[in-house]
Amino acid sequence: MRKAIVGVAMVVAGVGCPARLFAAAPITWSLDQPPGEAYITGGPWTLEQSDASGAARAAGYCVPPSTGSQQPNPGTERMQPYYFPHVTGSGDHLQGLFDYRPRNIDEATVAAFSTDGGRTWQFQQEVLELTDACPPSDTEDLNNDNGLGHPFVLTINGTTLPYNLDRRDTHIDSDGLVVTTLTPQPGKPLTGAPEEDPGGSGASENANAYPTHTMGLLNPDAIIGEVRGSFPRKILYIQKQLKADLTPANGFTAAQLCLNNPAYTPPLTSTNDDITTPRLAQTTDGIHFTDLGPVTGLNDPTTVARANALNSLS
Repeated sequence: MRKAIVGVAMVVAGVGCPARLFAAAPITWSLDQPPGEAYITGGPWTLEQSDASGAARAAGYCVPPSTGSQQPNPGTERMQPYYFPHVTGSGDHLQGLFDYRPRNIDEATVAAFSTDGGRTWQFQQEVLELTDACPPSDTEDLNNDNGLGHPFVLTINGTTLPYNLDRRDTHIDSDGLVVTTLTPQPGKPLTGAPEEDPGGSGASENANAYPTHTMGLLNPDAIIGEVRGSFPRKILYIQKQLKADLTPANGFTAAQLCLNNPAYTPPLTSTNDDITTPRLAQTTDGIHFTDLGPVTGLNDPTTVARANALNSLS
């Protein structure tokens, strides 16, 4: 659950077909300075302000527990549990959107800005919050953090559209991404989005909770980049096929599966059998997309390197 992040922006350059987009020679990166933890001032509750732990993950989330109210971040704290950053800007001046997700308690989209290249952030807004309920105690939780995640914003035809993953059971990585409309204001980039998640607590089977979804993206998990200036607008997105490496048609060998595989010492008993594929798509309206196929060179869905790395740390 504990995640430390620094501001990250993905830049996709070029136009044309997938082969042309990634045909250029690889960019070489070098370490400018050692990585460090990011901090945020203000906003919702953070893990470290009340010493939350695996045994007491809700510590200080509500005061008093159960019947109290959610506690804010009273000062500057480590940026946890924020993750999946969508960051724009240049130099030290950055605008960020983050998936705020205290495990098994809540989920929301948070906006913050940085004037030092992502080292520290200032809270701006929180929207699409799953629930304002309080956990029963500091040592118990709500057993639900399946809200709207993985935020990304695309401005097309003069309209600003935020996209989110619908995590609800039977919807995640099968429905299109949830689309709403923003009317950004200075210092409040998420204006226009509802404060509460329309499909949140108590509405898990509400088929009309999210009236607009993307169409044409294949098992979308998130949009992670765009080709600025392109039209139709080209985007890079992640396709996630749940448990797909267990499907014989996908051709995975026994050695490429992690579950209880004797090649790993000790065998892994909690595994991820999803297949994740970066893909390109294009759109003229931000809702209807045409898939342009997978891109190459960004990942290898058949590798067992992750499992071997986990075992080397055990």
